[in-house]
Amino acid sequence: MGFVIGLAVLLSSLEKPGGLGDGGDFKIHLLQIVGLLTGFGALIVIYSAAKSWSDTQQWIWYKIWNSLLAVACVSFFWFIYHWHLLNSA
Repeated sequence: MGFVIGLAVLLSSLEKPGGLGDGGDFKIHLLQIVGLLTGFGALIVIYSAAKSWSDTQQWIWYKIWNSLLAVACVSFFWFIYHWHLLNSA
C-alpha cells in the first residue's frame, strides 16, 4: 500500500512546473526501496500461507484466504517488477 501511495504522490508532483526539484532522485530511490520491501513482504506472506496449510487446527477458509493473499502479494510484486518500476535507469 505504501508503494502505491508513494507512486501517486510522486506522479502528482510531476504535474507542477519544476517537477520533483532537487530531491527528485532521493524520492525515486526511496520509492524503489519500498518496492523491494514489497518483494520481501511477499516472501513472508508465502511462508505464512505454507505454514497455515500444515496446521490441522486452522479452518479451511483461513488457509484459502492466506493462499489468495500470497498470490496477490506475488502478483503485485511481479507487476512492479515487470513494468520496471524498480529500475533506476
